[in-house]
Amino acid sequence: MAARLRAPGWYRAQRDPEVGQAVRLLQESPAEAWTIGALASQTRVSRATLARRFAEVVGQPPMEFPMQMVNRGGQPSEQSADARDRAERVGNESVTTPAGTFTCEHWRLKDRSGDVWISDKVAPWGLVKMTGRESNMTLVRIITGAKTHITGTPQNFDPMEMMRQRKNQ
Repeated sequence: MAARLRAPGWYRAQRDPEVGQAVRLLQESPAEAWTIGALASQTRVSRATLARRFAEVVGQPPMEFPMQMVNRGGQPSEQSADARDRAERVGNESVTTPAGTFTCEHWRLKDRSGDVWISDKVAPWGLVKMTGRESNMTLVRIITGAKTHITGTPQNFDPMEMMRQRKNQ
C-alpha cells in the first residue's frame, strides 16, 4: 500500500482564511518583529484562536514557523549562511568590540547592503561585526569552554500546552 503524501503546512494554510493570511504576512514581511498578538490583530481573530488553528493546520505554532519558509515564500532557502559567498574582500582590519580587539577580514556585500568583519578566533562562525542598511551586529562577549547553555531537555514551544499545564497547577 502506497504511503499518502501530505502537503507542507504552509501550503495547507492557504485553505484557511486567517491562518493563510498569517502565513502570507510572515512571508511578505519577514523583517517585521511578528508576535502572535500582532498576527492575531492583523487576521482579526484572538491570539488563542490563531495559535490553536495555526498549530492544527500548519503542524506547528506560528512562532516556530521556519524562517527559511518565511524568507522564501514557502521555498527552502538555498542561500549560504557564509556572507563571504555574497561579498567582495576589502582587506584586513583591526576591529575593537566589547568582547575585545580582533584582526579581521573585512568583506563588503556585493549588493552594497552591508559589511562584515570575520575572525578565525571567534567560534563558531567567526562573525565579529556586521553593519547593514537596516541592522547592525557587534560581538559583545566570547564564551569559552561551554558545551551548552541548555540545562534540560529542549521542548517545542506549545502555548496551548503551557496554558493547560498552568491551569492544572
